[in-house]
Amino acid sequence: MPLGTQPQQSSGIGQSSRSPANDPRLYPPLPALGNSKSPQMEPLTMADLITNLAEARAALAATGPGIYDMPNEVYHADPCPTPSLSAGGVDTMLDECPARFWWESQRLNPSWEATETTAFGLGKAAHIVFLEPGLFEASVRVIEADDYKTKAARTARDEARAAGQIPLLTEQHRQIIDMRDALFANSFARAAFERPGRSEVSAFWRDPVTGVWCRLRADRVPDDQSYLIDYKTAIDANPLDFGRAADNLRYYRRAAWYLDGWQLATGNEPKHYWFVVQEKSPPYLASVIELDSFALDAGRQENREALDLFARCLKDGQHRAAWPGYRRRDSLDQDTAFRVGIPPYAHQRIAERGRSITERAAPAAIRRAVENAFIPGA
Repeated sequence: MPLGTQPQQSSGIGQSSRSPANDPRLYPPLPALGNSKSPQMEPLTMADLITNLAEARAALAATGPGIYDMPNEVYHADPCPTPSLSAGGVDTMLDECPARFWWESQRLNPSWEATETTAFGLGKAAHIVFLEPGLFEASVRVIEADDYKTKAARTARDEARAAGQIPLLTEQHRQIIDMRDALFANSFARAAFERPGRSEVSAFWRDPVTGVWCRLRADRVPDDQSYLIDYKTAIDANPLDFGRAADNLRYYRRAAWYLDGWQLATGNEPKHYWFVVQEKSPPYLASVIELDSFALDAGRQENREALDLFARCLKDGQHRAAWPGYRRRDSLDQDTAFRVGIPPYAHQRIAERGRSITERAAPAAIRRAVENAFIPGA
């Protein structure tokens, strides 16, 4: 099967007898903004991006919340009438600080610069082959080399990026093909991707409590909007280990953000938020996983905290000084010193080490030294 050709449709996820794609009540036509025809094939120039952003902000201000068709560059540049919050922004606001959010914001920071890594390019290519397969061949350029140590390989890589393409080394291109075949070997994942729908859909809404603008960009949404797909590559796709990953990577916030945001933006409530997780090493195993209601409730609680903090900073202004660094949540107006401890597992390790020394050491002097050790605060 040529790369960029989606497999034939299969059953597996309850298909509706009606035609949702033709039912405007289920999925109204997307307003097209900017150069959305082939965003991966033609990179936007800075002038185009500025024009597209102006058009998007005017449309959102006039039309309001909803779903829109726009290039990826326009979405990430934040096309809302005022600075907005995304799921990634929630993580930055809570796990780091507002100052970090400001620095990484293409909208707020006038010195912002884009960065791209090899891993990012590979992940982006995987997204295209699953979500927009018809664009894959034109969106990537295969570099016939094992690495970028030669001048010829580096030149080819730079030319590909200048043309708006994703450079892939020969082995990386083969890896993408193998990952595609492995993912569609999972019948549930295959059916979820093949069901008629749209990919890379941007949705915008205003938080009912604070009024701030919010946004999301869904990987894949079927025409009846019954579920949302979030494709992830990972070292481990074992469902038994996903709960820990969902905590570490804050996926519980993301799932809640997308489910609630989609409903606020469209009026339609998705029933599922499916993480399609695929391993990055052979045999590229994949799992389809959703988080339980307890995880989603935890995500909603923290999303609310981030929204309130974001609204407070935005009210103070869009300049750097209005977005504080590492401060206590109960004293955001001033810098303070922090008192921290070491994790519980460290205390356990130290205690076990002390017991081991006491049990094994023959000289009484060593035992007395351990028993009489000074413990601050004791």
